[in-house]
Amino acid sequence: MVYHRIKREFPNISFDTVNRTLHCLSEKGLIRKVESGYGPRRFDANLRTHYHFRCSNCKKIIDFDCSEYGNIKIPEGIAKRFKVLRQEIILEGICPECLTKNTV
Repeated sequence: MVYHRIKREFPNISFDTVNRTLHCLSEKGLIRKVESGYGPRRFDANLRTHYHFRCSNCKKIIDFDCSEYGNIKIPEGIAKRFKVLRQEIILEGICPECLTKNTV
């Protein structure tokens, strides 16, 4: 999707250039890679604390906020053995559009 949007403005740009740029931005912490579990890689420019809902039907990823998730305690066995840098929570189910279309 990013490649196709950029290609409209810069018709000679390669897919590889866009892909490497996205990975570079991710490594620099300017965007975040979202593990979609499906198809192409997905990136998120929203760096504030938030969570994702993934539709298992249409594969859309929807951002949502939930203050309770930010308070989940890292299990002691993990906290002692590892340095946790970030916590991701992804809910999966059927989005409202797919439920409305009854495409499940």
